[in-house]
Parts: sequence; structure tokens; C-alpha cells
Amino acid sequence: MRINRTNLVSTIGSLVLLAAAGTASAAPLAPPPDFEPDTGANLFESTGTVIAVEIFDAFDGIPNLTEVGFYFEGDSGNRNVLFDSGDLAFQGAEVDFGAGTITDTDSMEVTNFTPSTGAFGFYVTIAAAITLFSEETLNPLLGVPPTNDFFTAWQSSSNPDLIGIAFEGVDENGLLTPIYIGNVFNIAEAKVPEPGTHLLLGFGLALFLVRRYARR
Repeated sequence: MRINRTNLVSTIGSLVLLAAAGTASAAPLAPPPDFEPDTGANLFESTGTVIAVEIFDAFDGIPNLTEVGFYFEGDSGNRNVLFDSGDLAFQGAEVDFGAGTITDTDSMEVTNFTPSTGAFGFYVTIAAAITLFSEETLNPLLGVPPTNDFFTAWQSSSNPDLIGIAFEGVDENGLLTPIYIGNVFNIAEAKVPEPGTHLLLGFGLALFLVRRYARR
């Protein structure tokens, strides 16, 4: 059967642009078996060599329609591809943040990025036109009432280093429907310092400077 690419692009664009149009009647995307409800996490850190496994892409098998990957906090314009819609379910990618390498575990092709141990988020690009990020503040406000939250993170109940991720939109019936779902091993929610921690650090630095000045 021949696929009408124009109609597909229009459909996925509508899916995202309709996001939250029926928020009042839409139920949250349910977690898979053995996963907890949405943790609210949107930035992550590696706990070892990261292994990402694609579970679902709404347009699997159609190259160059969707792209999924990661970016580092504060640098969302510099994106690193893990999968595109040409990949199929249960294909994987291995990420070594220390070495700055991404290995396609099927073809063993390696791509490089600037190594970093900083916090990172995920993104999905649709039809080379719309990019949604795990960080809400990077997304446009869409729908009525407006929302910019299109990302879900599910913590595994049995594996503390496994998080399921999903990007979703709202369909014409006002129900949340997935665009992409994946499992990512060896990551954890990025730790954000408490406000009190900043105050203590600032106080400690000020005290150190006062003591150093007093010794002169």
C-alpha cells in the first residue's frame, strides 16, 4: 500500500497542534506494567553507560519523519540523535557520555558528540518542523487551556536505573495519545540543589572571604 506522506505530515502536525485542546477530558497516559506514574522529571543524569531502547514510534518505518534524541541543559539547539522513524521497535542505542559516543547497537555505527557529565533532556522532532522538549519551558503553549507539557517519565518499580519516557499529544477525541515511547537504562532524575543549599554555599563562601581578609 502506498503511503501518502503529505497526509501523514499533516496528521502528526495536527496531533501536536491539538495538544491539550481537550485537556479537561483527557486522562494522563497510563504507565506501562512495572512502572510508576509520571515522576515529573524532565532533566536526567547518567549512572553508567546509557542504553536507550525504542518501544514505540507513531511513524515507525517511515524515514525522516520523526527524530528522537537528547540535548544538554542550557544547550537545546545542539541535539544528538538516538533514533529516527526509520528505526523500528526494540532497536537500541548506547551512549557513553564520558567518551562522547553514540553507538547504534544494530548497525554498530558510531557518532560523536562533545563529552559532558552535565544534566540532559530528551526531544522529539516531528516532520522537521516541530520540536518538543522534555523541559516544558522550551515548548510553545498550545491548546485551550494552554499547556507546554508533552513529556512523561515513568520510573521502573523494579530497576532504579530504568526510566520509561514518552512524548504525547491530544487526538481529535481529546485523549492523550503517544508520539514516542522508549526505555532508557542507567539514568536517574538530575539532582537540583535545594534553595537552602545555595544559601549555605553562599554563606560559607562569604565567611571564608571574611576570614581571609581578616588575616591580612
